[in-house]
Amino acid sequence: MLSLRFQPISAILREIRLRKQVQFVTQFLNFDYLPRLHHTGQIAGLNVMQIVNEPTAAAIAFCYDRQIKEKKLALVYDLGGGTFDVSLVQIQYETETSLLYPEVIASNGDGHLGGLDFTSNVRDLFVEEFLRANPGK
Repeated sequence: MLSLRFQPISAILREIRLRKQVQFVTQFLNFDYLPRLHHTGQIAGLNVMQIVNEPTAAAIAFCYDRQIKEKKLALVYDLGGGTFDVSLVQIQYETETSLLYPEVIASNGDGHLGGLDFTSNVRDLFVEEFLRANPGK
């Protein structure tokens, strides 16, 4: 079913000759799904080069955006979608190849933070603060 949704996108990608793909997935994706994701990309006519979790992708984007050229430690968090995930990522820059090599050193999360839970709590806090600062409104 999901593969059928990707077919129109696949047709567009074939027109622009985009054949390679990197898929980004949630930090705690069940490993049983990885082959299925790979297969879905193949059905869409793409060569899935790699499947990368979101904290690693965020660390790579952070380094490329800032043109970081040395070894770095990054604390990457993902707050939203119903979870709050935190990962400690070490990024090694290889000068000979000009490539970044991220390694997730540690990762943890809470499935009850983020998303609607987080939004509701922040909203309630702001309303409470507003009413305290503006009595009678």
